[in-house]
Amino acid sequence: MRKLKLLLPFFFIFIIFSCNKETKLDNIEESPTTITETSTYEQNVEDLKQMHTGGGLMTPEETEDIDPTNPTGVTDETVVSDEELKQIGKKLIKTANISFETKKYEDFVTNVKKSLKDFDAYIDSESETNYSGVRSNTIIIRVKSSQFDSLLNLIFEGEATVTSKSIKVQDVTAEYVDVYQHLKSQMLVKQRYEDILKKAHTVNDILSVTQYLNQTDIQIDNLKGKLKYLGNQSQYSTITLYISEKNLNAPKNQFWEKVGEAIFNGWKGLQYFLVIFISLWPLWIITIIIIFVVIKLRKKKQTK
Repeated sequence: MRKLKLLLPFFFIFIIFSCNKETKLDNIEESPTTITETSTYEQNVEDLKQMHTGGGLMTPEETEDIDPTNPTGVTDETVVSDEELKQIGKKLIKTANISFETKKYEDFVTNVKKSLKDFDAYIDSESETNYSGVRSNTIIIRVKSSQFDSLLNLIFEGEATVTSKSIKVQDVTAEYVDVYQHLKSQMLVKQRYEDILKKAHTVNDILSVTQYLNQTDIQIDNLKGKLKYLGNQSQYSTITLYISEKNLNAPKNQFWEKVGEAIFNGWKGLQYFLVIFISLWPLWIITIIIIFVVIKLRKKKQTK
């Protein structure tokens, strides 16, 4: 009996140790050890909340304030300062489309090309055609916006007649600032996710945050491309010139030539009339028969 009392404490210690071991095994079985299928951005918000709480980043009460469409809490309105807006300044896209007709085609085109060097401009594309000895050229010029008006004034001074002109100025400042704000906010979002990723503990946590990071990287690349395009379009304006050579060998419309054209046109009109007249021959036959019958009936009445 005394020996049994001595063994009882060891027996209880063995039972407690066995229970703890079973609990740990249960926890291991319940822990996320398999990679689950990646869900959409909104569906992963709950996973993000669990990660925040499990990793000690937020309390359960704080995770209730997470916006499903913006888990990081970064907004566009809070990332751009007034000083940055001043540095951005005005973003204007200037375009000009002008058609010229000139007797001195080669001289005019050569002078336009030479003048580009003085205005820090370049030819983006050029297309020349020659139709029946009459040449024409389409030149697309890119010039710094600050030199846009000066270059246009010099081109207008050339020996050519302006046949059409269209100049437009588009203000894209608001669009540029909007894209810039969105880009900055996405950069902050990426930084937040990278910080969260460093504190992630499970495979599901890492996969969730990695998905958000990939989505954010795609948005950042798209926004950078759009910002670069708007910046380039506002920094360099576009001038499109349509230059055509005046045909000096074209015949002049003199009096006798006009008379000859009138006779020719009249003869063509007469031919057209005769064709129509002949095409209506069934109608003329019916008309003649009706006239013949009417004349016969009248003669019969007169004889009676």
